[in-house]
Amino acid sequence: MSLKDEIYSRGYTIQSFAEECGISRFTLNNILNRNNKVRGTTIYLIASTLDMSYEEVKELIDERKEE
Repeated sequence: MSLKDEIYSRGYTIQSFAEECGISRFTLNNILNRNNKVRGTTIYLIASTLDMSYEEVKELIDERKEE
């Protein structure tokens, strides 16, 4: 499952998830589109919102490089 799939499976849109996390939609889109390196604090915010561990989210983000 990709990070985007995980977000959608929780009932969020990209906009609503970004707002819930406290990050910009622009930043979230860049993460999902593999356009940038992801800061640890951003991973933490995503993990907290998804109620997942930091490591689980980091793995989802790292998998996007292999796609």
